[in-house]
Amino acid sequence: VIRFAGDNGIEVSGGKDVDIIGNNIQYVGRDGINVRGVQGYNAENWDVTIEDNFIRDADDDGIDVRHSGNTYVYLNDVADVGDDGINVSHPRGYETYYGEKSISARVQEESFFYGYTTPRIEITENVVDNAGGDGVEVKARNVELLVDTNEITNSGENGILLIAKGGVIPLLSDQQEVSVSF
Repeated sequence: VIRFAGDNGIEVSGGKDVDIIGNNIQYVGRDGINVRGVQGYNAENWDVTIEDNFIRDADDDGIDVRHSGNTYVYLNDVADVGDDGINVSHPRGYETYYGEKSISARVQEESFFYGYTTPRIEITENVVDNAGGDGVEVKARNVELLVDTNEITNSGENGILLIAKGGVIPLLSDQQEVSVSF
């Protein structure tokens, strides 16, 4: 049980393979659970799992995940929070390299692709009550997203707010053409 924390109830900054499961968090000064900067390493697994937590009376978000890899938020009970019940923003996939890169003393030749995989977010079977902001908020670009079977009541703003922009902007060598669609 975590009670009366002046800042976040649980805070994770960096790392990989983060599991936050089965916690009771009450009366915190900022977020109930705050996760940021967890690296995406495997497209097939979850980089961040937040499951079966009980969160009450957080002054900011109940659950806040930013700039992290594949994120799974499941079966959490969040109530009486100052802003969003569940907020996931700016997810990122893991880095990928294709081809070869050779460097000589005079010329650097690049015949490879460098970019990120498409991150995944799943927010399912959560209960959110009395959020001052949105019940669930997701801000993402080029993401595989599932928000399903959540029970959201008494939100100060939107029940569910999804701000998702499509398109991929890969980082390529300057001799290759880029096609982007939105």
